Amino acid sequence: WGQFVPADDYAGMAPASKAEMLTAASAGAAGSRTVPVRMSAAEPVEAPAPEELEALSTQADETINSALDTSHLFIQLYGGVQRLLGRRILEDVDEEHTVYKLSDGSLTFINAEPVDNLSERADAYLRFQDALGEKGIPLLYLQAPQKIGGEGTPTLPPGVTDYGNENADEFLARITAGGGSALDLREVLAEDGQLWTSYFFTTDHHWKPEAALLCVQTLVEYLNENYDMDLDPALTDPENYTAAVYEDIFLGSQGKRTGALYAGMDDLTVLTPNFETDFTHTYYVQNHEGSFEECLLFLDQLEESDPFQANPYTVYSGGDYAFSRITNHLNPDGPRIMILRDSFGCVFTPFLAMHCSDLSIVDLRYFYDYFPTYVNWVQPDLIIMLYTPGNLANEMAFDFFSEIDH
Repeated sequence: WGQFVPADDYAGMAPASKAEMLTAASAGAAGSRTVPVRMSAAEPVEAPAPEELEALSTQADETINSALDTSHLFIQLYGGVQRLLGRRILEDVDEEHTVYKLSDGSLTFINAEPVDNLSERADAYLRFQDALGEKGIPLLYLQAPQKIGGEGTPTLPPGVTDYGNENADEFLARITAGGGSALDLREVLAEDGQLWTSYFFTTDHHWKPEAALLCVQTLVEYLNENYDMDLDPALTDPENYTAAVYEDIFLGSQGKRTGALYAGMDDLTVLTPNFETDFTHTYYVQNHEGSFEECLLFLDQLEESDPFQANPYTVYSGGDYAFSRITNHLNPDGPRIMILRDSFGCVFTPFLAMHCSDLSIVDLRYFYDYFPTYVNWVQPDLIIMLYTPGNLANEMAFDFFSEIDH
Protein backbone atom coordinates (compact mmCIF):
# COMPACT_ATOMS: atom_id res chain seq x y z
CA TRP A 1 0.00 0.00 0.00
CA GLY A 2 3.03 2.26 0.35
CA GLN A 3 3.03 3.01 -3.37
CA PHE A 4 -0.12 5.15 -2.82
CA VAL A 5 1.49 7.50 -0.29
CA PRO A 6 1.39 11.05 -1.76
CA ALA A 7 4.52 12.56 -3.25
CA ASP A 8 5.96 15.86 -1.98
CA ASP A 9 3.79 17.84 -4.41
CA TYR A 10 0.73 16.62 -2.55
CA ALA A 11 1.95 17.26 0.98
CA GLY A 12 -0.97 17.74 3.28
CA MET A 13 -3.19 15.22 1.47
CA ALA A 14 -3.84 12.13 3.57
CA PRO A 15 -2.64 8.87 2.01
CA ALA A 16 -5.40 6.59 0.81
CA SER A 17 -6.39 3.91 3.29
CA LYS A 18 -6.89 0.25 2.44
CA ALA A 19 -10.63 0.65 2.93
CA GLU A 20 -10.79 3.60 0.55
CA MET A 21 -8.88 1.78 -2.13
CA LEU A 22 -11.03 -1.33 -1.75
CA THR A 23 -14.12 0.84 -2.11
CA ALA A 24 -12.73 2.53 -5.20
CA ALA A 25 -11.80 -0.80 -6.72
CA SER A 26 -15.37 -2.02 -6.26
CA ALA A 27 -16.93 0.89 -8.14
CA GLY A 28 -19.42 -0.26 -10.75
CA ALA A 29 -22.64 -2.21 -10.81
CA ALA A 30 -20.93 -5.59 -11.03
CA GLY A 31 -18.64 -4.89 -8.10
CA SER A 32 -15.58 -4.58 -10.32
CA ARG A 33 -14.38 -2.35 -13.10
CA THR A 34 -12.42 -2.85 -16.29
CA VAL A 35 -8.91 -1.44 -16.08
CA PRO A 36 -6.68 -1.19 -19.17
CA VAL A 37 -3.49 -3.02 -18.23
CA ARG A 38 -0.84 -3.94 -20.78
CA MET A 39 -0.53 -7.73 -20.79
CA SER A 40 1.44 -10.09 -22.96
CA ALA A 41 -1.69 -10.38 -25.11
CA ALA A 42 -2.15 -6.56 -25.07
CA GLU A 43 -5.77 -6.85 -23.92
CA PRO A 44 -7.62 -5.16 -21.02
CA VAL A 45 -8.26 -7.39 -18.03
CA GLU A 46 -10.91 -7.39 -15.36
CA ALA A 47 -9.72 -5.83 -12.12
CA PRO A 48 -9.72 -8.13 -9.10
CA ALA A 49 -12.87 -8.20 -7.03
CA PRO A 50 -12.81 -6.53 -3.58
CA GLU A 51 -12.72 -9.87 -1.76
CA GLU A 52 -9.60 -10.84 -3.72
CA LEU A 53 -7.91 -7.59 -2.76
CA GLU A 54 -8.94 -8.09 0.86
CA ALA A 55 -7.51 -11.61 0.81
CA LEU A 56 -4.27 -10.29 -0.68
CA SER A 57 -4.11 -7.58 1.97
CA THR A 58 -4.49 -10.13 4.76
CA GLN A 59 -1.95 -12.47 3.23
CA ALA A 60 0.49 -9.61 2.68
CA ASP A 61 0.21 -8.46 6.28
CA GLU A 62 0.77 -11.98 7.59
CA THR A 63 3.68 -12.66 5.29
CA ILE A 64 5.43 -9.38 5.91
CA ASN A 65 4.95 -9.49 9.67
CA SER A 66 5.96 -13.13 10.14
CA ALA A 67 8.71 -13.75 7.62
CA LEU A 68 9.96 -10.73 5.71
CA ASP A 69 12.04 -7.70 6.53
CA THR A 70 10.50 -4.39 5.56
CA SER A 71 13.20 -3.64 2.97
CA HIS A 72 11.46 -6.09 0.62
CA LEU A 73 7.98 -4.66 1.08
CA PHE A 74 7.82 -3.24 -2.45
CA ILE A 75 8.82 -6.57 -4.03
CA GLN A 76 6.11 -8.32 -2.03
CA LEU A 77 3.34 -5.89 -2.94
CA TYR A 78 4.42 -5.69 -6.57
CA GLY A 79 4.35 -9.48 -6.90
CA GLY A 80 1.00 -9.71 -5.15
CA VAL A 81 -0.59 -7.17 -7.49
CA GLN A 82 0.87 -8.91 -10.56
CA ARG A 83 -0.64 -12.19 -9.36
CA LEU A 84 -4.07 -10.60 -9.02
CA LEU A 85 -3.78 -9.10 -12.50
CA GLY A 86 -2.88 -12.48 -13.96
CA ARG A 87 0.51 -11.34 -15.22
CA ARG A 88 2.75 -14.21 -16.33
CA ILE A 89 5.79 -12.14 -17.30
CA LEU A 90 7.58 -10.04 -14.68
CA GLU A 91 10.31 -8.09 -16.42
CA ASP A 92 13.66 -7.49 -14.75
CA VAL A 93 16.22 -4.76 -15.42
CA ASP A 94 18.50 -7.63 -16.40
CA GLU A 95 16.64 -9.44 -19.18
CA GLU A 96 18.27 -12.74 -18.20
CA HIS A 97 16.40 -12.54 -14.90
CA THR A 98 12.96 -11.75 -16.25
CA VAL A 99 10.60 -14.22 -14.57
CA TYR A 100 8.01 -16.22 -16.51
CA LYS A 101 5.12 -18.14 -14.98
CA LEU A 102 4.45 -21.54 -16.55
CA SER A 103 0.91 -22.76 -17.11
CA ASP A 104 0.95 -24.71 -13.83
CA GLY A 105 2.07 -21.69 -11.76
CA SER A 106 5.78 -22.57 -11.60
CA LEU A 107 8.29 -19.77 -12.15
CA THR A 108 11.23 -19.93 -14.51
CA PHE A 109 13.91 -18.03 -16.39
CA ILE A 110 14.46 -18.77 -20.07
CA ASN A 111 17.32 -19.34 -22.48
CA ALA A 112 16.19 -16.61 -24.82
CA GLU A 113 18.24 -17.56 -27.86
CA PRO A 114 20.27 -20.40 -29.33
CA VAL A 115 23.93 -20.66 -28.29
CA ASP A 116 25.71 -19.59 -31.45
CA ASN A 117 29.03 -21.30 -30.72
CA LEU A 118 27.91 -24.76 -29.62
CA SER A 119 30.28 -26.26 -32.20
CA GLU A 120 33.19 -24.64 -30.33
CA ARG A 121 31.89 -26.02 -27.01
CA ALA A 122 31.59 -29.51 -28.50
CA ASP A 123 35.05 -29.30 -30.07
CA ALA A 124 36.54 -28.26 -26.71
CA TYR A 125 34.81 -31.20 -25.02
CA LEU A 126 36.11 -33.69 -27.62
CA ARG A 127 39.67 -32.31 -27.40
CA PHE A 128 39.49 -32.72 -23.64
CA GLN A 129 38.20 -36.26 -24.09
CA ASP A 130 41.11 -37.11 -26.40
CA ALA A 131 43.66 -35.67 -23.97
CA LEU A 132 42.16 -37.70 -21.13
CA GLY A 133 42.13 -40.79 -23.35
CA GLU A 134 45.92 -40.56 -23.64
CA LYS A 135 46.04 -40.94 -19.87
CA GLY A 136 43.51 -43.79 -19.84
CA ILE A 137 40.79 -41.70 -18.16
CA PRO A 138 37.27 -41.98 -19.65
CA LEU A 139 34.97 -38.94 -19.85
CA LEU A 140 31.18 -39.13 -19.48
CA TYR A 141 28.77 -36.24 -20.10
CA LEU A 142 25.53 -36.04 -18.11
CA GLN A 143 22.89 -33.70 -19.51
CA ALA A 144 21.07 -32.29 -16.51
CA PRO A 145 17.43 -31.26 -17.04
CA GLN A 146 15.94 -27.80 -16.91
CA LYS A 147 12.62 -26.62 -15.55
CA ILE A 148 11.13 -26.14 -19.00
CA GLY A 149 10.45 -29.62 -20.33
CA GLY A 150 9.41 -30.99 -23.66
CA GLU A 151 6.06 -31.73 -25.24
CA GLY A 152 3.17 -32.22 -22.82
CA THR A 153 4.77 -30.33 -19.94
CA PRO A 154 3.63 -26.99 -18.44
CA THR A 155 4.05 -24.23 -20.99
CA LEU A 156 5.46 -20.72 -21.17
CA PRO A 157 3.26 -17.68 -21.80
CA PRO A 158 2.13 -17.34 -25.44
CA GLY A 159 4.82 -15.96 -27.71
CA VAL A 160 7.73 -16.82 -25.40
CA THR A 161 10.31 -19.36 -26.59
CA ASP A 162 13.05 -21.13 -24.65
CA TYR A 163 16.02 -22.62 -26.51
CA GLY A 164 17.59 -24.57 -23.64
CA ASN A 165 16.52 -28.04 -24.72
CA GLU A 166 17.30 -27.28 -28.34
CA ASN A 167 20.82 -26.22 -27.34
CA ALA A 168 21.26 -29.37 -25.24
CA ASP A 169 20.06 -31.61 -28.07
CA GLU A 170 22.52 -30.06 -30.50
CA PHE A 171 25.43 -30.33 -28.05
CA LEU A 172 24.66 -33.99 -27.32
CA ALA A 173 24.40 -34.75 -31.04
CA ARG A 174 27.78 -33.13 -31.72
CA ILE A 175 29.73 -34.87 -28.95
CA THR A 176 28.20 -38.30 -29.56
CA ALA A 177 28.92 -37.97 -33.29
CA GLY A 178 32.53 -37.30 -32.28
CA GLY A 179 32.71 -40.48 -30.20
CA GLY A 180 31.72 -39.00 -26.85
CA SER A 181 29.74 -40.87 -24.20
CA ALA A 182 26.64 -39.25 -22.75
CA LEU A 183 23.69 -39.99 -20.48
CA ASP A 184 20.67 -37.71 -20.90
CA LEU A 185 19.07 -37.24 -17.47
CA ARG A 186 16.10 -35.50 -19.06
CA GLU A 187 15.09 -38.92 -20.37
CA VAL A 188 15.38 -40.38 -16.88
CA LEU A 189 12.80 -37.93 -15.52
CA ALA A 190 10.58 -38.28 -18.58
CA GLU A 191 10.49 -42.05 -18.16
CA ASP A 192 9.66 -41.67 -14.47
CA GLY A 193 6.44 -40.09 -15.65
CA GLN A 194 5.58 -37.46 -13.02
CA LEU A 195 4.51 -33.92 -13.88
CA TRP A 196 7.74 -32.38 -15.17
CA THR A 197 7.76 -29.34 -12.90
CA SER A 198 7.23 -31.55 -9.83
CA TYR A 199 10.94 -32.40 -10.10
CA PHE A 200 11.79 -28.71 -9.58
CA PHE A 201 11.12 -26.06 -6.96
CA THR A 202 8.21 -23.77 -7.82
CA THR A 203 10.13 -20.55 -7.11
CA ASP A 204 13.63 -21.68 -8.06
CA HIS A 205 15.41 -22.95 -11.18
CA HIS A 206 17.04 -25.94 -9.44
CA TRP A 207 15.83 -29.52 -9.27
CA LYS A 208 14.73 -31.09 -6.01
CA PRO A 209 16.97 -33.53 -4.12
CA GLU A 210 14.47 -36.32 -4.82
CA ALA A 211 15.00 -35.81 -8.57
CA ALA A 212 18.78 -35.77 -8.17
CA LEU A 213 18.66 -39.00 -6.15
CA LEU A 214 16.59 -40.67 -8.87
CA CYS A 215 19.19 -39.65 -11.47
CA VAL A 216 22.08 -40.93 -9.34
CA GLN A 217 20.29 -44.29 -9.21
CA THR A 218 20.18 -44.39 -13.02
CA LEU A 219 23.81 -43.31 -13.24
CA VAL A 220 24.79 -46.20 -10.95
CA GLU A 221 23.06 -48.66 -13.28
CA TYR A 222 24.78 -47.04 -16.28
CA LEU A 223 28.25 -47.20 -14.70
CA ASN A 224 27.78 -50.82 -13.71
CA GLU A 225 26.72 -51.77 -17.24
CA ASN A 226 29.12 -49.64 -19.27
CA TYR A 227 32.21 -49.19 -17.08
CA ASP A 228 32.30 -52.56 -15.31
CA MET A 229 31.89 -50.94 -11.91
CA ASP A 230 30.39 -52.86 -9.04
CA LEU A 231 28.37 -50.13 -7.35
CA ASP A 232 25.75 -51.05 -4.76
CA PRO A 233 22.29 -49.68 -5.76
CA ALA A 234 21.13 -49.95 -2.14
CA LEU A 235 23.33 -46.98 -1.22
CA THR A 236 21.02 -44.63 -3.09
CA ASP A 237 17.73 -46.48 -2.76
CA PRO A 238 15.14 -43.98 -1.42
CA GLU A 239 13.80 -46.74 0.82
CA ASN A 240 17.06 -46.51 2.76
CA TYR A 241 16.71 -42.78 3.45
CA THR A 242 14.71 -40.72 5.92
CA ALA A 243 12.96 -37.68 4.44
CA ALA A 244 12.47 -34.62 6.64
CA VAL A 245 10.27 -32.00 4.97
CA TYR A 246 10.72 -28.35 5.93
CA GLU A 247 7.56 -26.58 4.82
CA ASP A 248 7.43 -23.09 3.28
CA ILE A 249 11.11 -22.46 3.92
CA PHE A 250 12.56 -21.70 0.48
CA LEU A 251 12.11 -18.60 -1.66
CA GLY A 252 14.11 -19.44 -4.76
CA SER A 253 16.00 -17.45 -7.37
CA GLN A 254 12.80 -16.47 -9.20
CA GLY A 255 10.78 -16.03 -6.02
CA LYS A 256 13.27 -13.48 -4.71
CA ARG A 257 12.46 -11.34 -7.74
CA THR A 258 8.69 -11.67 -7.50
CA GLY A 259 8.09 -11.98 -3.75
CA ALA A 260 6.32 -14.75 -1.89
CA LEU A 261 2.85 -13.33 -2.64
CA TYR A 262 3.26 -14.10 -6.34
CA ALA A 263 3.89 -17.86 -6.21
CA GLY A 264 4.29 -18.77 -2.55
CA MET A 265 7.19 -20.52 -0.83
CA ASP A 266 8.73 -23.93 -1.48
CA ASP A 267 9.16 -26.89 0.82
CA LEU A 268 12.59 -28.52 1.06
CA THR A 269 13.22 -32.21 1.73
CA VAL A 270 16.36 -33.21 3.60
CA LEU A 271 17.28 -36.82 2.84
CA THR A 272 19.58 -38.69 5.24
CA PRO A 273 20.72 -42.33 4.99
CA ASN A 274 19.45 -44.87 7.51
CA PHE A 275 22.82 -46.62 7.63
CA GLU A 276 26.30 -45.84 8.91
CA THR A 277 28.39 -43.34 6.96
CA ASP A 278 31.82 -41.82 7.48
CA PHE A 279 33.24 -39.05 5.30
CA THR A 280 35.83 -36.32 5.13
CA HIS A 281 34.68 -33.27 3.16
CA THR A 282 37.40 -30.78 2.22
CA TYR A 283 36.65 -27.39 0.67
CA TYR A 284 38.84 -24.30 0.68
CA VAL A 285 40.97 -24.86 3.79
CA GLN A 286 38.24 -26.52 5.84
CA ASN A 287 37.82 -30.18 6.72
CA HIS A 288 34.56 -31.69 7.96
CA GLU A 289 34.70 -35.23 9.28
CA GLY A 290 31.89 -37.53 10.32
CA SER A 291 28.58 -38.83 9.02
CA PHE A 292 26.63 -37.86 5.89
CA GLU A 293 24.69 -35.32 7.98
CA GLU A 294 27.81 -33.87 9.59
CA CYS A 295 29.91 -33.59 6.43
CA LEU A 296 27.68 -33.28 3.39
CA LEU A 297 24.66 -31.47 4.81
CA PHE A 298 24.83 -27.86 6.00
CA LEU A 299 21.77 -27.66 8.20
CA ASP A 300 22.68 -24.18 9.43
CA GLN A 301 21.36 -22.97 6.05
CA LEU A 302 17.88 -23.61 7.44
CA GLU A 303 18.31 -21.12 10.28
CA GLU A 304 18.17 -17.82 8.34
CA SER A 305 14.75 -16.26 9.00
CA ASP A 306 14.73 -13.84 6.05
CA PRO A 307 13.87 -15.85 2.92
CA PHE A 308 15.36 -13.12 0.72
CA GLN A 309 18.75 -13.81 2.33
CA ALA A 310 18.46 -17.56 2.87
CA ASN A 311 19.35 -20.27 0.36
CA PRO A 312 18.18 -23.61 1.81
CA TYR A 313 19.08 -25.32 -1.48
CA THR A 314 22.71 -25.22 -0.32
CA VAL A 315 21.88 -27.45 2.65
CA TYR A 316 23.33 -30.02 0.27
CA SER A 317 27.10 -29.59 -0.23
CA GLY A 318 27.17 -26.05 1.20
CA GLY A 319 27.26 -24.19 -2.11
CA ASP A 320 29.35 -23.77 -5.24
CA TYR A 321 33.07 -24.25 -4.61
CA ALA A 322 35.80 -24.08 -7.23
CA PHE A 323 37.22 -27.33 -5.85
CA SER A 324 36.14 -29.68 -3.09
CA ARG A 325 36.83 -33.30 -2.24
CA ILE A 326 34.87 -36.01 -0.45
CA THR A 327 36.55 -39.12 0.93
CA ASN A 328 34.28 -42.05 1.77
CA HIS A 329 36.04 -44.00 4.53
CA LEU A 330 33.55 -46.88 4.42
CA ASN A 331 34.03 -47.54 0.70
CA PRO A 332 37.82 -47.69 0.17
CA ASP A 333 37.49 -49.98 -2.85
CA GLY A 334 35.06 -47.69 -4.67
CA PRO A 335 36.05 -45.73 -7.79
CA ARG A 336 37.89 -42.41 -7.76
CA ILE A 337 35.65 -40.03 -9.67
CA MET A 338 36.06 -36.37 -10.61
CA ILE A 339 32.92 -34.43 -11.50
CA LEU A 340 32.77 -31.11 -13.31
CA ARG A 341 29.47 -29.50 -12.44
CA ASP A 342 27.34 -26.39 -12.14
CA SER A 343 24.97 -25.60 -9.27
CA PHE A 344 22.75 -28.60 -10.05
CA GLY A 345 25.61 -30.64 -8.60
CA CYS A 346 24.89 -29.39 -5.07
CA VAL A 347 22.15 -31.96 -4.50
CA PHE A 348 23.71 -34.56 -6.81
CA THR A 349 27.24 -34.99 -5.48
CA PRO A 350 26.43 -36.05 -1.88
CA PHE A 351 24.53 -39.07 -3.22
CA LEU A 352 27.21 -39.85 -5.81
CA ALA A 353 29.81 -39.78 -3.02
CA MET A 354 28.07 -42.77 -1.44
CA HIS A 355 29.45 -44.92 -4.29
CA CYS A 356 33.00 -43.52 -4.42
CA SER A 357 36.16 -43.97 -2.42
CA ASP A 358 37.09 -40.44 -3.47
CA LEU A 359 34.99 -37.80 -5.22
CA SER A 360 36.65 -34.61 -6.46
CA ILE A 361 34.26 -31.80 -7.40
CA VAL A 362 35.21 -28.96 -9.75
CA ASP A 363 33.20 -25.93 -10.85
CA LEU A 364 35.10 -24.40 -13.75
CA ARG A 365 33.03 -21.22 -13.54
CA TYR A 366 35.04 -20.30 -10.44
CA PHE A 367 38.23 -22.27 -11.05
CA TYR A 368 41.27 -20.10 -11.72
CA ASP A 369 44.12 -22.60 -11.22
CA TYR A 370 45.66 -24.77 -13.93
CA PHE A 371 43.06 -27.49 -14.15
CA PRO A 372 45.14 -30.29 -15.76
CA THR A 373 47.45 -30.39 -12.74
CA TYR A 374 44.44 -31.35 -10.62
CA VAL A 375 43.67 -34.21 -12.97
CA ASN A 376 47.25 -35.43 -12.61
CA TRP A 377 47.05 -35.07 -8.83
CA VAL A 378 43.70 -36.84 -8.36
CA GLN A 379 44.28 -39.56 -10.99
CA PRO A 380 40.56 -40.36 -11.29
CA ASP A 381 39.17 -43.57 -12.72
CA LEU A 382 36.46 -41.54 -14.45
CA ILE A 383 35.63 -37.88 -15.09
CA ILE A 384 31.95 -36.88 -15.28
CA MET A 385 30.51 -33.61 -16.53
CA LEU A 386 27.08 -32.62 -15.17
CA TYR A 387 25.83 -29.48 -16.93
CA THR A 388 22.41 -27.87 -17.35
CA PRO A 389 21.36 -26.49 -20.75
CA GLY A 390 21.99 -22.94 -19.53
CA ASN A 391 25.61 -23.72 -18.70
CA LEU A 392 26.33 -24.55 -22.35
CA ALA A 393 26.50 -20.80 -22.98
CA ASN A 394 29.20 -20.31 -20.34
CA GLU A 395 32.66 -20.15 -21.90
CA MET A 396 34.39 -20.68 -18.53
CA ALA A 397 32.59 -24.01 -18.10
CA PHE A 398 34.48 -25.36 -21.13
CA ASP A 399 37.92 -23.97 -20.36
CA PHE A 400 39.64 -27.34 -19.89
CA PHE A 401 43.01 -26.02 -21.06
CA SER A 402 42.61 -28.78 -23.59
CA GLU A 403 45.88 -30.65 -23.28
CA ILE A 404 46.65 -32.73 -20.21
CA ASP A 405 50.17 -32.05 -18.93
CA HIS A 406 52.15 -35.27 -18.95
